[in-house]
Amino acid sequence: MTENKKNQEIFQSQDEYQYGFYDENTTLFTTGKGLTRDTVITISKIKGEPDWVLDYRLKAFEAFEKMPVQTWGPDLSDLNFDDYTYFIKSSENKASDWEDVPETIKNTFDRLGIPESEQKLSQRPYITTCYRKYRTRVSSS
Repeated sequence: MTENKKNQEIFQSQDEYQYGFYDENTTLFTTGKGLTRDTVITISKIKGEPDWVLDYRLKAFEAFEKMPVQTWGPDLSDLNFDDYTYFIKSSENKASDWEDVPETIKNTFDRLGIPESEQKLSQRPYITTCYRKYRTRVSSS
């Protein structure tokens, strides 16, 4: 099997959703699909970043635009950066304790089989990381 064929199979298998449930879309804001200079500026404003961070992001975006798609490793010729949403805001709240996490997210942890004892350990970094990824993420859907 060629490397390209193998990679296509991997990418296709990632499109198949294996858990069988979805949460209601409660998106408060989305930048929409595609990455542009305006998208970078919008994300920075939403995050309340200082001007120096925005300048850094814009320089990085300009460098990104000039870069060719890499040719080493897997074949990325089918990758379309305009198919992704780069910022989604799903909540106004930031939870630092398990008790502050919305019920929909707690239910998702239950459905995924994460034991209750691990769910309540707010000091566990992966709980916080999972919650952050759930709230704000890059999406191709």
